[in-house]
Amino acid sequence: MPRAVDWDGDGVANYRDEWIELYNASDQEVSLAGWMLDDLLDGGTAPFTFPAGAVLGPCAYGVYYLRDTGVVLNNDRDQVWLIAPDGSVRDQVEYQVVEADAAYGRRTGCVGEWVLCRDPSPGEENRPPPPTPTPLPTRWLYLPLLQRASSSSA
Repeated sequence: MPRAVDWDGDGVANYRDEWIELYNASDQEVSLAGWMLDDLLDGGTAPFTFPAGAVLGPCAYGVYYLRDTGVVLNNDRDQVWLIAPDGSVRDQVEYQVVEADAAYGRRTGCVGEWVLCRDPSPGEENRPPPPTPTPLPTRWLYLPLLQRASSSSA
């Protein structure tokens, strides 16, 4: 849910900054003509169909903003579908609440599980989420080294 960042560069940070990103992992240009992006199969907004001549370069990221696709993404619960010209679903994700200026993406390299990215990177490889901090113990721990040091000083 865009709030403070003008992701699409139009001078205003608002819901129109939402985007769907595709990645071409091959070393060849890929035609997107006839491929579709949708938020709900048989519902939601009308699917966006890539026009003739639309391509995604080799090892390239394509960022498709709401202004380009008309696909409105809900910020409480929604889905995103990538549909091939033959109607088969090639990828999809269902997500829950999205934080302000965060996005859902693949963990690393555009593969693997979907995770909430608090540091989105439209047009670039997804950065891995920071490690989860280890909680501090609720009581003191006595390490053998400290115990030995204490007993040898006595």
